[in-house]
Amino acid sequence: MISRLLKLNTRNSILLLGPRGSGKSLLINNTFKKKNTLWIDLIQPEQEEDFSKQPGLLREYIQAKKPKTIVIDEVQKVPELLNIAHELIESKGLQFVLTARFRRATAPFGMDLIYYFHRWAAIGGVALVVAHYAVLRGRYGEALGTLNPVTAPWPMTAGRLAPVPFLLGDDPRVH
Repeated sequence: MISRLLKLNTRNSILLLGPRGSGKSLLINNTFKKKNTLWIDLIQPEQEEDFSKQPGLLREYIQAKKPKTIVIDEVQKVPELLNIAHELIESKGLQFVLTARFRRATAPFGMDLIYYFHRWAAIGGVALVVAHYAVLRGRYGEALGTLNPVTAPWPMTAGRLAPVPFLLGDDPRVH
């Protein structure tokens, strides 16, 4: 994992909100590796179904395992768990780490609107970089020198090749 500037307080309860693919789950997986932690991943269909039918099951899990920290990933899938978590934080002093997506940004469109906005903004930025070079090549071709990377000075070749990784980059959701 890339070292992040954000350092989570591992003593208090946390609600981590963000769009899909922003690294919420990765961050908590790398931050809360304690042995005495109960992990509930509502992305797993079985767990989502169990807790949707019986949100009180959370209390039974906690009584049986007696964890110090409870991690619930994708808590927006079973909103009733938020009330139970709040009650247990107040009454028993347990630490909860909850992750959730932005529901309002995704619901009306059926997709993660924020994710797609940033993706298309990045594609637009790359298009501007490529278009900028094309305009300069057309207007000031002699100043930019030869296109042959073997005979051109190395800074010009490097500058021309800089956008190539952006154009050839993989979709991060595939990995």
